[in-house]
Amino acid sequence: MQARRLLQRVQMKRDDYVNKKSVYLRKSFDDQMTNLQSRLLQYEQNNIDNKNSALINQTYTQIEDLEERSPERLDDIKRERSIQLQPIKRIAQLVLGPAEQTGRVIPDDVFHKGI
Repeated sequence: MQARRLLQRVQMKRDDYVNKKSVYLRKSFDDQMTNLQSRLLQYEQNNIDNKNSALINQTYTQIEDLEERSPERLDDIKRERSIQLQPIKRIAQLVLGPAEQTGRVIPDDVFHKGI
């Protein structure tokens, strides 16, 4: 029973961790996308004589990279969530009782050392 409770506790902790990680990644990707889109809008509005064309192209590339990377990372989180811990299997069961032998047991090698 203790092993099953421990397994449930570990699963709950892992689920909490994965949920927090997922929320953080989603928020992070949304913040990055908002930031990139606002920069792109600013560059396009101030693009007098095509001075910002390199920055515009760079921002488009960053947006495309973020759009490719975010689903991959979120899929990794889904895979982490689906990993199952193996159930506990009973290997052996022991019943301990008092030893029949009474008194103190001294190993034989103590007497050979010349004490």
